[in-house]
Amino acid sequence: MNGFHPPLSVSGGGPGVAPNTLGTDQARSWLTRPSPRPRFLFVHYIDAHSDYVALPEHEARFVGPYRGPVLWTTNALFRLRVSDAFLESCRALGGDPRCLDHAGESLVGALRPRDLTPAALQHMIDRYDAGIHQLDREVARLFEAIELAADPERTLVLVTSDHGEEFMEHGSFFHAATQYQEVLRVPLLVRGMDFAPGRRVSTPVSLVDLMPTLLELGRARGGEGLDGRSLVALMRGQEDSDFEGRALFSEAPGEYGEVLGPRNFVAVRQGGFKLHRERSSGRHELYRLERDPGEATDVADQHPEVAERLSRLLDRHHEAGSQGEAIRIELEEADRRALEALGYLEESAPPAQPPADELR
Repeated sequence: MNGFHPPLSVSGGGPGVAPNTLGTDQARSWLTRPSPRPRFLFVHYIDAHSDYVALPEHEARFVGPYRGPVLWTTNALFRLRVSDAFLESCRALGGDPRCLDHAGESLVGALRPRDLTPAALQHMIDRYDAGIHQLDREVARLFEAIELAADPERTLVLVTSDHGEEFMEHGSFFHAATQYQEVLRVPLLVRGMDFAPGRRVSTPVSLVDLMPTLLELGRARGGEGLDGRSLVALMRGQEDSDFEGRALFSEAPGEYGEVLGPRNFVAVRQGGFKLHRERSSGRHELYRLERDPGEATDVADQHPEVAERLSRLLDRHHEAGSQGEAIRIELEEADRRALEALGYLEESAPPAQPPADELR
């Protein structure tokens, strides 16, 4: 952005580290440096992520006594996600290396989600909640520094998340394969400048809207051709016809082959309806969100015309996406190592299994 102070981007060291004090400390230090120009700060926390671990002071508030198998590590959750069909084939394959988990242990005999006790599932959720509480503490430290360093009338603070987490609401874990609301419905909190406090916007929006929103607020160029739309009018309580009848799309990062099975969905939401399509089979599910926010009842048979219309929207969306040209960039070695640590470089993964955090 022309005329802006050099931005700072801070990220945590990887899942299972507790807590990300380094990221907060770096951001607080940067905020204390005076600058005559506008500044942009991006801080990425990963405390609320598998492994579901937190400092003892946070776990003590949420996690009770538990006797049972360890289920809160990324590897344990991966084992739970492996498909029944693949495990059956592993019994016949013997020592095939594809049948090993990330720790090199055989997947044969892996615990099935249907065998989880209510106590085991609740223990996983409690550990996840402890990580969220730990993250709250770090965000509070960051906000404290912002309050001291910035003019509240000229500062915008935005808090969001890239995804939620599944805890068997639809028979699965993690956040990579399905597009149900427990994964997609994330917080989007905005504070500062001239926006009225306490306003809640019910209009469905997308994370792709954040960039055009920030560009408009920063009076910066570069928003042409973006998929997203600025949320500024909605944030000020104004009506915006651009959002009427808008289709919102979502998808998982990609197929994970036979190991995790075929349940990998793309989805589109328009109005009160949301359509899921299974990538491998083309099978679809349709939900009426205003009546069924938990997506418990598939109504595709009752509304075949809606399912067909939304399916055509999905087709056009993915056809348009496939026509774009891939952009190749060269990464600095430090950036490459950081991305590999987070599991975001596919070439660093074993052929048959994604890296631990690529289940994101």
